[in-house]
Amino acid sequence: MEIKIAIISALSALCGSLIPTVFSYLSNKEQRDFELKKELFNRQKDLYVELFLVLQNMMNVQGNDEFIKLQEAAIKISTFGAYEPSQAFNKYYIQLIRSAQNTRAALTPQEHQEHQKTILNTMRQAMDLEPLDDFELIAFRPVATS
Repeated sequence: MEIKIAIISALSALCGSLIPTVFSYLSNKEQRDFELKKELFNRQKDLYVELFLVLQNMMNVQGNDEFIKLQEAAIKISTFGAYEPSQAFNKYYIQLIRSAQNTRAALTPQEHQEHQKTILNTMRQAMDLEPLDDFELIAFRPVATS
């Protein structure tokens, strides 16, 4: 009888220490997962803005340095971006490359606009924002005055 009481006491003590430990582990894991998702979300948000700033600058300046920045943005988006925005940008990027290499006709203004709107709306969707009905980046090239 004393052995049964000792075993029950030992099991009670074990459960008494094990339950808070398991609860604490699960709670900490949930908090870590939340923090990682939050950090990734903030990183994605910054990358999405960076991508559109690079695209805008590339349209305005159209130089080799701007294209290199676009390549860097493509790598960042492919690495950290949500699936849909990464895919949408990659489709546009491939068409830009093919156009530059003369393996396809130059993209029309409508094709550029449609790709840009799709990219933006997939990014907005990934951030739980409403899509925009219309969007287009406009090149700004001021005319030099004498």
